[in-house]
Amino acid sequence: MQQIMPDVYMLDSTRPANVYLVGCAPELILIDTSMPGKTDAILAELAAAGFAPADVRAIVLTHHHVDHVGSAAELVRRTAVKVWAHRDEIPYIEQTASVKFSTFGRRLWGWFTAHLMRADPCHVDRPLQDGEELPVLDGLRVVHAPGHTLGCIGLYQPQRQLLFCGDIFFNGGPLGGKGGVKLPPRLPSLDMAQAITSARKVAELPLESVCFGHGEPILTGAAEALKAALR
Repeated sequence: MQQIMPDVYMLDSTRPANVYLVGCAPELILIDTSMPGKTDAILAELAAAGFAPADVRAIVLTHHHVDHVGSAAELVRRTAVKVWAHRDEIPYIEQTASVKFSTFGRRLWGWFTAHLMRADPCHVDRPLQDGEELPVLDGLRVVHAPGHTLGCIGLYQPQRQLLFCGDIFFNGGPLGGKGGVKLPPRLPSLDMAQAITSARKVAELPLESVCFGHGEPILTGAAEALKAALR
């Protein structure tokens, strides 16, 4: 586990999907959970850093894709941690509904992820909405940024000018490749035009640091990197 700034840690064992631990014990929040099968690794990293499972108040899921929610249900079973997510994502995280893709390629992608990369359904304890402030890091604001999914969110700390952007932007390819900051891939994105609109809105926030769902964080000068990706 790397401490990338005060009270913000990035786990080492969950790549290529990043998991972040933020806050101070016993009021920590875990942002995303990576793929299925990462529970042991996540708990081992917490223990090695001196944190107990009971120190984690909640898991915040940035969206329902399997590489972000994959280990959430198992973590809940083993630790009784609460799960928070945007209200528009709840049917897909709990698997009471399936995403309706508009093109054949995206429908094929949806079938593949539903049958070959399936996460266990996970109950969401707290529905989140745009502008809501979470009680961590002196106030972490929910930023609804639909497009990649209906309820895709980022988490923004205004005093630090810090954004956890989930999959609103990638730093490199989905599997950790090179290429710099870019928009999410088209194939798994529900509505790419809306994703671009959301990314433009997010890039206008006062930003210094961005922690990505995929790729290394940018800790200084992040605003220009996001705007360059949109150009």
